[in-house]
Amino acid sequence: MQTLAATPMSLVPKPKVIVWSKSVAETDLLRARLRALSLKYELHFGSSGDDVRRLAHAEGCDGVIVPISAETGQEIDFLKEVVVFRPGTFRIVRSTERSHLQVLGKDPFTHHVPFDPEPESWEHILDRCMLMRTWMDTPDLKSLIGKMKKLPALPNVYTRVVDELNSAEASLAKVAEIVAEDPVVTAKMLQLVNSSFFGLHQQIVSAADAVMFLGADRVKGLILVARVFSQFDPKVIVALGLDQLWNHSMKAGVYAQSIAKWEMRDARATAAAFTAGLLHDVGKLMLAGNLPDEYLKVLDVSRRERIPIHVAEQRAFGATHAELGGVLMGLWGLPLELVQSVGWHHDPIRSGDRKFTVLTAVHAANAVASDNPESAGRSSGLDANYLASIGLPDRRNQWRQVCGLEPGQDEKAKAGSKGKS
Repeated sequence: MQTLAATPMSLVPKPKVIVWSKSVAETDLLRARLRALSLKYELHFGSSGDDVRRLAHAEGCDGVIVPISAETGQEIDFLKEVVVFRPGTFRIVRSTERSHLQVLGKDPFTHHVPFDPEPESWEHILDRCMLMRTWMDTPDLKSLIGKMKKLPALPNVYTRVVDELNSAEASLAKVAEIVAEDPVVTAKMLQLVNSSFFGLHQQIVSAADAVMFLGADRVKGLILVARVFSQFDPKVIVALGLDQLWNHSMKAGVYAQSIAKWEMRDARATAAAFTAGLLHDVGKLMLAGNLPDEYLKVLDVSRRERIPIHVAEQRAFGATHAELGGVLMGLWGLPLELVQSVGWHHDPIRSGDRKFTVLTAVHAANAVASDNPESAGRSSGLDANYLASIGLPDRRNQWRQVCGLEPGQDEKAKAGSKGKS
């Protein structure tokens, strides 16, 4: 998969993006605000439906940015036209209401953003959309997504919690009240907080206490993963081992948080690593829930040939659960680092990174959480070339220790041999 991040910008043609403004005056304002993006993107501006249609047909485009309000009509018509005459174009909706996306359906190419995001946010938004477009442009992944008749929806409780946290009088007490209304999320949150990961001496039994202990960021991640798990029938995905997958996801989230905290000392990145770790395998749920018979064969091939599941998926579908999960993160409009961390957790070298990132934490956490005799040969492990490229070639044992685990068998063997010499 080719990405902007992995290719020198001088060798990549600038993506063309058409920006629809409400007036000539707004065009001038947007042109000034987005001037810094001209190094990476070729921006074209139009202040009417006729202008943007002419630009889209004459210039071609990789993406469009369209303002939508309660009185919107022609803007939505334009977006629907783009789907027909330029399929694959990403479409950004500038709106004050997320609900405006409902008229467009569940479309991985359409992203909602605040009506007037800060200038420094635009590059991240466009990068995320180009990343999504790159993924979706691969025929095999397009085909696989087309087979997903059931796509997990962004949980309503998550939206309510985010709205509360963004309010002027945000409080964890109110967040706890919102979470307590959802018995599925509450149960999973209490299951995690009372697990051995945290080693609490006294059991937590209320949503309020759990929210206070976990904090807002970890609660948001738990809401997402708990609700995704609840949207699939356990009887349909019995072969996947729902409890086993849940436990692995919990481990990956907690381990990613611990590794990120140790390496980065950044509270925001640590929280993002926890969320991405929790969500890194949601693509497996999507595959097992939508294609139960085909996925059963994939799991059987993985077991019989002792190869990683994502390798068997690639062979069967031409794409993996990681990429499918990354598409879902983009569909939900989650931050680019979460999209990347989920989508590339088996193949982090695609990122082109030269330093430790949230993606590194999730890649490492997944490897550590899968590091057991039962998964020998079927776990992807750590990507040695990637770790060498970011200057961290020998971190496995340290990361296991950070996660509260003993050294791996090979590390024990090394220590034993040194003791004998």
